[in-house]
Amino acid sequence: MSGKNFRIAVVLLQIGINTHLLTGQVLYNKAPENKGVDHLKQIYQLDQQILTKYTEKDTLSYRNIMLGTIDAVDISNPLRILVFSKSSNSLVFLDNTLSPIGDVILLDQLNAFDVAAVCNAQTNGFWLYNTHKRCLEHYDSQLKLTHQSAQIASEQAFKFSDMMLQSQNGNVFLYQPNKGILKFDRFGLYLKTYFLNNVTYFEPLEKGLLIVLGQQILFWAWQNADSEVILESESTITWASRIGNQVWYTEGNTLKSKLIKKAELE
Repeated sequence: MSGKNFRIAVVLLQIGINTHLLTGQVLYNKAPENKGVDHLKQIYQLDQQILTKYTEKDTLSYRNIMLGTIDAVDISNPLRILVFSKSSNSLVFLDNTLSPIGDVILLDQLNAFDVAAVCNAQTNGFWLYNTHKRCLEHYDSQLKLTHQSAQIASEQAFKFSDMMLQSQNGNVFLYQPNKGILKFDRFGLYLKTYFLNNVTYFEPLEKGLLIVLGQQILFWAWQNADSEVILESESTITWASRIGNQVWYTEGNTLKSKLIKKAELE
């Protein structure tokens, strides 16, 4: 193995082990050809039933027409990419070549019916929002239900398709339209609600939330519950993520980035 390939392998191995250090990164099927980038700056494109990945050397793709449209893809761990399809209520995990890891997971068989949102659990397994039970559930790598939140009430009707789920440092964050972003610990215990509405996308960071509101990206700090505009666009933004000293975002069908100062996210 060459020195360069060895260094890449080590980095990938570290990401596979230290996933609790990474923030959630989920692509949602909210726009044609929605794009995103992982922590290795590999580009992904989600287009209905097809997930495509662009690296320096290859263009890789994944598709399973039997499972229907891909509704969400968690790329927070490039070695364990989670693919969720609502129409078949199923999950598939992919490796870094977009090849399936194990069999398709049919969530109905886990008594998780009509799932609205899913994300990787950065320690082990995955989290989902079960609309039938109206709660969060955690399943480990053996597909065993290990943690479950209390029932999450909803004061107003909303589309379950607008719910978003992210994890960071063991905590889980659920965006529920008309209510805000709910924070839970790694056992599914409710901690707090951040009353933020009309959120297009969000990413939990160490010191706050990166939030997309239509054509703006804001940083909302934990410490003072105050927000600062990081970026304003002429078009709708569907996805955003902080990677190193840059904020990457999808504007229309175009993936862009902006250099940021450390002070902007503190």
